[in-house]
Amino acid sequence: MRFEAGAWEALVPAEGVLAWVKDENQMVAFDGAAWTPLSATFRSLTAAASPNLANTRLEILEQEVTLSGASTATSIVIPNRAIVLAVSTRTTAAITGATAYNCGVSGEASKFGGSLGVAKNSSNIGVVGPTAYYADTPVMLTAVGGNFVSGKVRVAIHVMRFDAPQSV
Repeated sequence: MRFEAGAWEALVPAEGVLAWVKDENQMVAFDGAAWTPLSATFRSLTAAASPNLANTRLEILEQEVTLSGASTATSIVIPNRAIVLAVSTRTTAAITGATAYNCGVSGEASKFGGSLGVAKNSSNIGVVGPTAYYADTPVMLTAVGGNFVSGKVRVAIHVMRFDAPQSV
């Protein structure tokens, strides 16, 4: 809607238009027929595209993980053939049992951060030099100083992905 010359005028958005719905605290996209909320676990932005649809996308995959035991893997993964720019974390429910935790991948337990905070709202942005992954790879949260008894951590995987050109 647009207000002009004392009257409201209905505007029809183009397919692909994004809008922020402030009172719902979410992003929506127009699909040509209706407004659809973007998934809370997946965000994507096309940074560049060729005429034949080769593209480069920046994506964030996000999940809240309930911790238990010596380590907990995310069910979201670093995608095959993606470049990781960072993995960020925020402790959303205080962690008990462990005195700290590491955030990484199998074989590199603290790749994205070591000895991270267990108090609610502790956060870390584990920026790494761009690192390519060639298989779907879960992020691992590993307890330090004891096993996880309880707690939750929100994990966001920040990646760059690519699509090959389409056949014409």
